[in-house]
Amino acid sequence: WKQSVTASPSVASRWLVDPDMIVSQGQNRVTVAFAGGFGSKPSSPKSKKKSNKKKRKLSDDDLLSTPPPKPKAQSISHTSDGPQLDKWGLPIPTQDEMFPPMPEGTELIAAPTDKDVTLEDIRSAMKDHLKLNYDAFDDLGVERNPLPGNKPMKLQLLHQSPPVLSIENFFTSDECSKVKTLVVPDATGNDASNGDSVLQVNSATFSPLAQSQRTSTTWFCHYAQMPTLLAKATHIIKKPQHHMEEPQIVQYRTGE
Repeated sequence: WKQSVTASPSVASRWLVDPDMIVSQGQNRVTVAFAGGFGSKPSSPKSKKKSNKKKRKLSDDDLLSTPPPKPKAQSISHTSDGPQLDKWGLPIPTQDEMFPPMPEGTELIAAPTDKDVTLEDIRSAMKDHLKLNYDAFDDLGVERNPLPGNKPMKLQLLHQSPPVLSIENFFTSDECSKVKTLVVPDATGNDASNGDSVLQVNSATFSPLAQSQRTSTTWFCHYAQMPTLLAKATHIIKKPQHHMEEPQIVQYRTGE
């Protein structure tokens, strides 16, 4: 804007210091004009109308009016050319991923029932799989040196190919009770959680059209809560603990 003011030449000379001002002196009247930036446009009633018009756009009526509809977010739960995704954008596990099919050419061979299974039978079934600490067991798969007061563990071959094993007397009765109190306190209200809570999740339930379904409740435990389990497992399979998943407790109720 331009502004005419009455000033002395000394005042005008001080204003000349600002490079954004153009100062002209006529007798005792000084005309000041800004070269650019704020206030560079001439003031006129028209500009006020524009200003008022802008204010009307921000009136209460405009603020209370219905906002324009937001664009619909693209759903990530399903894509036409890819797998279904969960709310974190990860693929939802399928039944085949939970229960992967066996490799082609896998022979289905049941465990022998006409004779006692020996340690050599177990070693032969496991040769292409996990190597166990066979030195800890005798020829019949019975633990050689059980802990004092414990029954000896015994390896059982439930299925030859693919191999399925069970271990009798892996836990004592007291050890089982202590693990159970991690999720269900005993009659005295004591628990073995050491102040750390376990994470409870419900196992996946598959469609009624699926050939196999499983429902259960699972608790994920801290490693420090299951020292006996980890120590015995490490002794038998000869693998370090950082190769193991978090210990889990699974509960199956009637009908599950």
